[in-house]
Amino acid sequence: MKRVIQQYLGGLLSNLARARSIIMSFLMATLMACTVPAAPSPTLTAAPTPNIPPSATPRPSSLSPTITHTPTSMPGTPVLGLPEDGELLPQPVPPNHWDFSWSGRTGPCIGIIEIEGPNNIHISATVNFGNSQDAPYQYTYTQDQYIPKDALTPWYWQAGINCPLGSSRSEKRTFSVMPPP
Repeated sequence: MKRVIQQYLGGLLSNLARARSIIMSFLMATLMACTVPAAPSPTLTAAPTPNIPPSATPRPSSLSPTITHTPTSMPGTPVLGLPEDGELLPQPVPPNHWDFSWSGRTGPCIGIIEIEGPNNIHISATVNFGNSQDAPYQYTYTQDQYIPKDALTPWYWQAGINCPLGSSRSEKRTFSVMPPP
């Protein structure tokens, strides 16, 4: 019986090693596909059609399409959603919070948010895109302490998009925070 169990476990371990190898190969291929910069995709532009009489033989170069390379992964400037410029936000202590949203290139890209406040307060985060088509990037901020009265204004926020072939940043918006209770 012991020998049967040993053979069974040996076969099981062998199968697990093969499965691990297959899974690791798949994960590495997926990772490489996500991190290798996308090659420019060609844009096909048709050349003008020459006025050729039926008896003439067209030259191949006059019928060849012109290929123009365009980048596929350069993000445009992110479009900021909420909060609006100059908005007054509540203290970010639960049940309240700050909601930020912006739109921009998704795909192999990630969002970045940077929030700066008085007294050298700096908050930043990496944000994966979500399911909303209006604002695919969303970030919610909370903290346990009230923001003191000497740090209620001015606050700034800016969004960014980082892609394999480049990145871009939005304009900065300002906001203020309500006084603590």
